[in-house]
Amino acid sequence: NDGALGMLQSLLGPDGVITDPAELAYYATDISGEGEVLPLCVIKPIAVDQLCQAVTICNGLGLPLVPRGGGMSYTQGYLPERPNTVTVDLGALNQIEEINEGDMFVTVQAGCTWAALYNALKERGLRTPFFGPLSGMISTVGGAASNNATFFGSGAYGSMDDSVLGLDVVLADGSILETGASAADGRSPFQRSFGP
Repeated sequence: NDGALGMLQSLLGPDGVITDPAELAYYATDISGEGEVLPLCVIKPIAVDQLCQAVTICNGLGLPLVPRGGGMSYTQGYLPERPNTVTVDLGALNQIEEINEGDMFVTVQAGCTWAALYNALKERGLRTPFFGPLSGMISTVGGAASNNATFFGSGAYGSMDDSVLGLDVVLADGSILETGASAADGRSPFQRSFGP
């Protein structure tokens, strides 16, 4: 485990790897209560390429990963279930990469909060059809996508997955799989009448 921590600290820097037991206990707790297992560490990548490299390291060492967004789960969805699990705090991957008013789509990183997206779109007189779970001030778009959240906008526009046009998914080998309507080279995301 020391070797794994050293490799991750080399990649992410001293602030990018949390090992303090009190902080690990915080990351092993959600709204429903405390988990039974602390993570080996929490990693905090600040760029997608760092995330990809960290995933590659952890996979090579056989360390399970658990992604965490805003920490608003009440289902223990991001709590480790076994020792030597690495929690991935995606909070720093929070950029709104594109707001395309003409084609009516946005591209955000997984750690972007619903509040940040809502406010950025509100300035332009826009919003997404589904616009966040109950805990939207802190909840992240990636967190909502991970469990197909419902709430604000769901009565008229469906759940989270009805608003998703595609995802970029980091695979165990560190590569990125592009899915959905924008996966083909040179194509912009688009909506089909029967769903994304």
